[in-house]
Amino acid sequence: MNYKKFRKIKDDDAEKKQFNKKIAEKASRKVLTKKQKAKLSQKNANQNNNAELQQANEAVSQANFLRSPICCILGHVDTGKTKLLDKMRGTNIQQGECGGITQQIGATYFPAETLKDQCSKVDSKFEVKIPGLIIIDTPGHESFTNLRRRGSSLCDIAILVVDITKGIEQQTIEALELLINKKCPFIVALNKIDRCFGWKSQEFEPFVRAIKNQKKNTVDDFRSKAQHCMIELCKKAMLTFTLFTENTNSKKQINLVPTSAVTGQGIPDLLYLMVKLTQGYMSNRITLEMETVTATILDVKNTVGLGSTIDVLLIGGVLRKGDTFVAAGLKGPIVSNVKALLTPPPLRESRVNGEYIHHDEVRAAMGVKIAGLNLQDAIAGSSLYVSDNPEKIEQYKKILQSDVDSIVQSIEKSSHGVYVVASSLGSLEALLDFLKNSSIPVNNVSIGTVHKLDVVKASTMIERGYKEYAVILAFDVKIDPEALQEAANLGVTIFKEDIIYHLFDKYTMHIENYRAQLKEENRKHFVTPVIMKMLPGLVFNYKNPMIFGVEVQEGELIPGTPIYCPSKKLPLGTLDSIEHERKTVLSATRGMQVAVKFSESSLEIKKDIQDDEVLVSYLTRQSIEVGKTYFTDEVKKHLKLFLKLKSILNIT
Repeated sequence: MNYKKFRKIKDDDAEKKQFNKKIAEKASRKVLTKKQKAKLSQKNANQNNNAELQQANEAVSQANFLRSPICCILGHVDTGKTKLLDKMRGTNIQQGECGGITQQIGATYFPAETLKDQCSKVDSKFEVKIPGLIIIDTPGHESFTNLRRRGSSLCDIAILVVDITKGIEQQTIEALELLINKKCPFIVALNKIDRCFGWKSQEFEPFVRAIKNQKKNTVDDFRSKAQHCMIELCKKAMLTFTLFTENTNSKKQINLVPTSAVTGQGIPDLLYLMVKLTQGYMSNRITLEMETVTATILDVKNTVGLGSTIDVLLIGGVLRKGDTFVAAGLKGPIVSNVKALLTPPPLRESRVNGEYIHHDEVRAAMGVKIAGLNLQDAIAGSSLYVSDNPEKIEQYKKILQSDVDSIVQSIEKSSHGVYVVASSLGSLEALLDFLKNSSIPVNNVSIGTVHKLDVVKASTMIERGYKEYAVILAFDVKIDPEALQEAANLGVTIFKEDIIYHLFDKYTMHIENYRAQLKEENRKHFVTPVIMKMLPGLVFNYKNPMIFGVEVQEGELIPGTPIYCPSKKLPLGTLDSIEHERKTVLSATRGMQVAVKFSESSLEIKKDIQDDEVLVSYLTRQSIEVGKTYFTDEVKKHLKLFLKLKSILNIT
């Protein structure tokens, strides 16, 4: 404002009033503009907040529609599967209360907060969208037993544990085949990196940071071992494997994550990759379905105070106390009601035996124990269906029965073979496949505990003349005491193991010992083939005992062999001993000239036989059959000679 002008007109009332009016109007316009700006600013802020809120709601909504992915751990014995899972549990074990890692029925649950904590060590900006991660505690084939009719797998992703110091082993190959056949995505954990020469350890350190802290010779040792494993994996699986730090395409290349179950190094990377792959590429598969209950029976147990219970992995839907459900059973489908829904206490309290938390309902995904009636014959590995509709229940019964029938019908039963008992449909399938590939015949199968009736059925092999097959192969099951007593009474052998290969090794040793015993028992009936010619003029004693010189022309001459003279059609008796260069020997082969002795022969040289006769082993039909049954290697070795002697001796 012009102050001088104001002073000039200040005494003029009319002009003063007009001037003041203009000032007021101008001030009024300025105030109005500020209000408008404030209002507009507030409006913009609200719009921004609404946009952020909408984005947050969308993120929450997306997370709410995703369930926790299910992971299982596979690998050869002693690669560190259990230790690795134990170490993973230890990432946040102090938060065993609500919100922390919890031990579920048959599984371990890693909540989103734990995953965020570990993933942030690898990528601080990484966003965890899944509500958590479930890792099944029982590694192996039981993890691949859900909905066989549709060929799908219970697991969304798997960890294949490989001992970096040993490389690929037998069970690694089987696990690879299983994962490929089931089309299950997997990550390879190259475990035991702490055993690399001079390795420096720090608890739960990401691999990238860990490798930077190593000396050059340690890095070289690690890379050499990792490269060896990588090449072996590529050869066996015909897939491309690469270190996760060098992988530019996880859809085409399998990630190798170096880990240590001792120090926890690499575990953040392992969890990070599992979260990244499942929420990034498998959102359709892990979308939560709440309307329909989807569940798989992991185990059947007898729980103190509750009776028979089933451990179930709930993948979709809500399971409530009082629900009617249908499960596959040994004697047909089981229809029962949920009497109790149980979970163990938080991990930090899980050492307390017999304690369970009761629930009115549980939501997917979760491991839970169900108490109900008539569950003792439920089959682990089968699906569980929930409905209160009688028509639906009948439909589910047919589906479950067809599942069981399809497996039973697919078993190639032999008239003679072992009796197989497994803990679940999945483990039964795995064991049967292994036995088939190992050329071990199977006569009958069962699922669950080994009972007295199983022993009686297995004993029929003895009655049929196949004593070597009077064996029960019990895979990951319990044995009833009455069954053990009955087995001792009937002469049935029971082998119980939790690992297929250990079961196979025991049975193989049993067969080898049994055949070795039979071989010794029948050795007196087996005749080793030989053709020899008496050496003229080398008769040391003409009779009782006959001692003379011979040259072995074909086969092998051993003491105890019955000898025959074809030209005279006379048996000489059983060979007592052999001397070579005045020393007793246990055998003589082609070209050797030796002295032989027959103590109990009734023949006399020059009277009954000449001193230049051709002599042969005295084979019979019985000795040939014994050879074919128990001495196959010897028969194959001298097959042409056996055929020649059969002709000489007129054996048909």
